[in-house]
Amino acid sequence: MTRLAPLFLTLLYLVAMVRPVFPILEFVVNQDYIAEFLCINTDKPELECNGKCYLMQMIKAQESEKQ
Repeated sequence: MTRLAPLFLTLLYLVAMVRPVFPILEFVVNQDYIAEFLCINTDKPELECNGKCYLMQMIKAQESEKQ
């Protein structure tokens, strides 16, 4: 039992450190799907954002959640 406590606390620490990077990781993994279906600027192909508009929206939502 005493060996599990440090392991559990280390795991919690790592999860807390990865949480701010999660929207970027999710974007990299699902970029094709986001660019095709979730992109806000699909009607403006000249912008060539490829889903980056959605990524910025997710980052702003996470920052506002933090406050």
